[in-house]
Amino acid sequence: MRVLILSSHGHPTGCCLRGRYLTQALRQAGVDATMAPLLPCLPFLGDMALSLLPYTWKALAAPWDVVMAMKPFPNACLPAVLAGIRGAHFVVDVDDVDYAYRENALSRAIRILQKPFPAKADLVTVHNDPLVDHVLSEFHVERNRIYRLDQGVDLRIFTPSSTTSEPLKAWYRNRGIQEANPVLFYTAHLNVACDIEPILRIASRTLAFRKDCHFLLAGGGPLASHCKALCQRSLPEGRWHMTGTLSPEEVASHMQRASVCLVYYSPTQANTHRTSMKLREYLAMGKPVAANAVGDLASFQSFAELARDEEGVSEAAIRLLEGQGKERSQKAMAFVRETLDWSRIGEQFKHRLEEMLHEGKEGRP
Repeated sequence: MRVLILSSHGHPTGCCLRGRYLTQALRQAGVDATMAPLLPCLPFLGDMALSLLPYTWKALAAPWDVVMAMKPFPNACLPAVLAGIRGAHFVVDVDDVDYAYRENALSRAIRILQKPFPAKADLVTVHNDPLVDHVLSEFHVERNRIYRLDQGVDLRIFTPSSTTSEPLKAWYRNRGIQEANPVLFYTAHLNVACDIEPILRIASRTLAFRKDCHFLLAGGGPLASHCKALCQRSLPEGRWHMTGTLSPEEVASHMQRASVCLVYYSPTQANTHRTSMKLREYLAMGKPVAANAVGDLASFQSFAELARDEEGVSEAAIRLLEGQGKERSQKAMAFVRETLDWSRIGEQFKHRLEEMLHEGKEGRP
């Protein structure tokens, strides 16, 4: 089985990471899976416009059994539809309510651009139940063509380590972070979806209580300069740090140094339909997590310290910095590593794709 995966967004967004992890998981399962080369994220969604022609060439230049678009945008979906001329099945992954991150003309444009494609797909994948309801109501896809493709963790990357490289130790020392200093950690692609303001308010409260604690913001993106300005205004000088854009392996290395990790979702339509990649990665590394109970986060009540609001998350972070919750973190790590390993998810998805190919294209819209 030959599978081509096309990411609607460029590197290093969550969309492309999900595609990358899925590609690797399918390969581990014995599938001939390829992810099309990615452009870096460009201003004004330029990576989406510039990827349409190379994606179309990639989709048509060779025979594929399946072409899968990560998000239902035209730059990935049009090549996938065209590949049907050569017999390919079209799969689309709906991992967000993308238009809900904005309230402007661009939001309306995103909704219009995405509208046609899921109904044309042989299979629509989602990673949580609210997205099932969204696909049913927004795109009018039959339930039997919706598949739950969970958000997993690449355990080859996000695995606890007892050692830290000398260059990384030097990176921390050069910023005044000693081994005895706890680190409050947050990672994100710094774009419209990162919801950074509440995270910085939580960090500010926590650092005001723990004078020895530093805050680390791991990641880069189009809003990096804006996030830096917010950090300068709201956090103590010399006790906040930004890494810039990192590979997943580099994120895992910094995560290893973290004392407590943060997640916070404001109660919006976009966030109630999200599934947190970072939360799963934190837990896979055995890290204590302070978060709020919005959307997907609420399902991890047994494994993370959840609170109702920003002040409560800060109080939870302080408790975790004081050493509470270690037993919960170990239980969480075991759960994630047993149930959310990408290799396990990829094997299950392989079987679903094989079923789809066996069924043929009867009943395709």
